Amino acid sequence: MITGECIRVTGIVQGVGFRPAVWRLAGECGVTGRVWNDAGGVLIHAWGSRESLDVLVRRLRDEQPPLSRIESITRSPLVEAGATPAVFEIVASREGEVRTRVHPAFKPPQGEAYGRLEGPKGELGFYLVSDGSPKPYRFKVRAPTLINLTVLRDLVVGWKLADAIVTFGSIDICMGEVDR
Repeated sequence: MITGECIRVTGIVQGVGFRPAVWRLAGECGVTGRVWNDAGGVLIHAWGSRESLDVLVRRLRDEQPPLSRIESITRSPLVEAGATPAVFEIVASREGEVRTRVHPAFKPPQGEAYGRLEGPKGELGFYLVSDGSPKPYRFKVRAPTLINLTVLRDLVVGWKLADAIVTFGSIDICMGEVDR
């Protein structure tokens, strides 16, 4: 038997990808309805069998997005006139003050670390030295577009000044990062 439930989720659930996660889980559980943000958190109107709604709520707790923190989930019978929706959809936020709560501070472990990502212009590097507090002791970003300037000194040896302009332009600089 198809029943409708109003599911209220509170906590850090706005601005962290929670509604798309609800949409995905609802589709996998065979539940129809809608989800939106409002002033109290995330509100879900869901229709399905009692078992599928129980599975949806259990999976919301177990498979929530990494940055979200659920404080409470309350369920109540849905008293809404009209036909049962055919699909599950994400709708725009409702009126009222939507409050996105700030995620707890990230505290990197004590020590130093270097991470890198490959980009279209080269390697983007991140160097971090931490004393274990929420604010790192040192954080340095190495942009991929400036490291290629180090070879410029070797390229222009023995050439004329007019050739330096052409050589400088040929190493694919990014003028937006020259002020670093």
